[in-house]
Amino acid sequence: MSSRASKKTELLRMLGNPVRLHRELKRFRRAAHVLSSRHRRLIQKYPNQWIAVYDDDVIASGATLDAVLKEVAKRKVPQERTIVHFVEKNQRTMILCNLCLVGDLGIPADGLTLKPR
Repeated sequence: MSSRASKKTELLRMLGNPVRLHRELKRFRRAAHVLSSRHRRLIQKYPNQWIAVYDDDVIASGATLDAVLKEVAKRKVPQERTIVHFVEKNQRTMILCNLCLVGDLGIPADGLTLKPR
């Protein structure tokens, strides 16, 4: 078996059942959509709190990450299929410095064209 074929076989083995994988990706997509489409409402309802989103619902919220993870476990929701997010009331602006250093390391910076020094 060629190296490429064995890599493909290994990847398919890791991914498992394609029907189950498709169902889990749809569930994750719905959870991610909750974060993006309802962001303003989440800020109003859960300011400066941690939230856990599973499927298309907020299933837990709290002041600490630990409290939210305990609630997720208590509800017996798979943690690896849950999106946990901190809802900041005041949005921060991030300033990126030294982007050329990222380019020097050979790490692509999404959407940016870096010129060598």
